[in-house]
Amino acid sequence: MLAPLSIYSQDSEDEPEEKKDVRMSLDFHRINNNQLRLIARIRTKVGRSYVPVDRVNIGFYKNEVSEENLIGTSESKENGEVKIDFEGVADSSLWDNYIAVLTNNPDYNDEEEEVEVLRSIMEIEVSEIDSLRMVEVYVGSLDSSGVPVPAEEVEVRLFVERLFGLLPIGEGDYTDESGKIEFEFPMDLPGDENGMLTIVAGVEDHEDFGNLMLIEEIKWGVPISLEEEKAPDIWLASPTSNASIVLVITTNILLLIIYGVIGYMIYLLMKIRKIGKIHSQPVI
Repeated sequence: MLAPLSIYSQDSEDEPEEKKDVRMSLDFHRINNNQLRLIARIRTKVGRSYVPVDRVNIGFYKNEVSEENLIGTSESKENGEVKIDFEGVADSSLWDNYIAVLTNNPDYNDEEEEVEVLRSIMEIEVSEIDSLRMVEVYVGSLDSSGVPVPAEEVEVRLFVERLFGLLPIGEGDYTDESGKIEFEFPMDLPGDENGMLTIVAGVEDHEDFGNLMLIEEIKWGVPISLEEEKAPDIWLASPTSNASIVLVITTNILLLIIYGVIGYMIYLLMKIRKIGKIHSQPVI
């Protein structure tokens, strides 16, 4: 009667672990009109929360999942993100459909996510009249012939690239019926040594366009010298110090007194420790 039970237990241990389900999202980014980027994010449920899934391969496809439509594959990072960059190809279609696919993974069930985006274009035009600087941003879709069609009611934001991030210029607003929006640009922003600034116009999470970004450089900054100023001397006894001789001598004497007191305290502590050892020895 014990043999069948033993066989059953062994078979249970040999059973493969059940694969886990994942959740996947897919975002589309168009940068400078022709540079495209897809970002997939993969999560799996652990306990009551979802955590990133790393080191899984994701395939990216255009229009349908087939070998000839494969854009490329990439592996997820520690944060669960997979990113792939590629160039846009002009054709007569108005919409593009992109698909991210997780398949044939030993630990996770198959999953796919897709995003459909309308072809678009962004343009920046700058102007300066008297003491007023203006940045005009145009957003449009493309018809089957590639001709821009103004996109109305698209929220656009303008930024200036800084060392630690993007500085907003004004507040985001919506394009008018001509697909345009204007921003007043400040006159006092520091640039590089030549006065160059990098401006970024962006559309975020639009239901038709996805995420759009247009980056341009303009010479509207206040030139800033990159030469480092000479650091002031911090030692009063330095030969290049501007301090007077009396101040240098007085300061050095005070430092010697402080070091002397510290040294004397260390000497007393060592002496007390030595006396303690002598008194702790047993008397014969």
